[in-house]
Amino acid sequence: MKRSFRWKFLLLLSAFLVALAAMRWESSSHAAAGDPLPAGRVWSDGFFVSAALFASIGIMSLVSSWGGFDTMKYGASFLAARFTRRDSEYKSYFDYVRAKAQEREERKDRGSGLHALDFMIAGMLMLALSIISMLAQ
Repeated sequence: MKRSFRWKFLLLLSAFLVALAAMRWESSSHAAAGDPLPAGRVWSDGFFVSAALFASIGIMSLVSSWGGFDTMKYGASFLAARFTRRDSEYKSYFDYVRAKAQEREERKDRGSGLHALDFMIAGMLMLALSIISMLAQ
């Protein structure tokens, strides 16, 4: 349980660091142009960038856990095997999908690491902070 909390804390910390980096970039670029922005807008934009990044990572992780990118992964590994003149470790696409589904089930049984929901929660938290910052202007 402690390990899971540590990973979630690091995820939220990284979301805040991304937001702070976006705030720093936006405020410095507008200050260099001689057009400083209000602090509320800078905070809102920074949190929104972090929200968009982490929510989209969560959505892509969720799609990947359902096998949504298996076709692209198989195609890339098939082409790489062709160009390097190696034999592919899977005889067909269906063997590949079956093996990857089994790997996902084994990974799900272990239950370690971050899940797609954790990234989406971090994104929604950043979106809430963005809205609060926008309304507080």
